[in-house]
Amino acid sequence: MEQFKCDFVDFALEIGALKFGDFTLKSGRRSPFFFNAGSFNTGRSLARLCEFYARALIHQDLKVDTIFGPAYKGIPLAAGTVMEYSRLTGQDLAYSSMRKEEKDHGDKGIFLGHKIEASERVLILDDVVTSGISAQGSIDALRQTGCTIVGIEAALNRSEKGLDSDLSALAELSEKNDITGFAIVSLPEAVAYLRELRPDVLTAEQLRAIEQYFATYGATR
Repeated sequence: MEQFKCDFVDFALEIGALKFGDFTLKSGRRSPFFFNAGSFNTGRSLARLCEFYARALIHQDLKVDTIFGPAYKGIPLAAGTVMEYSRLTGQDLAYSSMRKEEKDHGDKGIFLGHKIEASERVLILDDVVTSGISAQGSIDALRQTGCTIVGIEAALNRSEKGLDSDLSALAELSEKNDITGFAIVSLPEAVAYLRELRPDVLTAEQLRAIEQYFATYGATR
């Protein structure tokens, strides 16, 4: 696994964003792991998170003009990621976001920040794509500008079956919209890394619970 992925798992564990145990999700499903991007809530942790977003984008080698962060969590993610991307590559990307409600005065419209044009290639950022519903809303809104949506990047791919198939929600979304879907790391990658190189993190019981969970809910891609 690429070093930036290993470093991201280590950092997510360090600040408590990635946890293993017994958690009840919003859906009611019981999960042996939990990821909370809200734990990246200081200057240092947010900058590091955005550095990992930028490194994953560089690794993916997508050609991008603008990074789009859906309101509200996506706004600091997009702003931070373009700064880190510029620091790492010297390339200056724009960032944009979308309001929850359209503004009818001053800087009118639904979008804020950089005004996206039809000629631009746009990448959407998300923390975790759970169902894909909110991300699809961003895709639909962006397409009204005429821009080319090249992909969607998440922090973690839980790699669970989506709503309509055995694909993950991220893979479903990318296949449906003919875009590239990727994450800084997937949960199976993280577990494989911990099992091999950090055996002190997960107990045998936790590993069994994760294996059983993915035997039931794991996505084919």
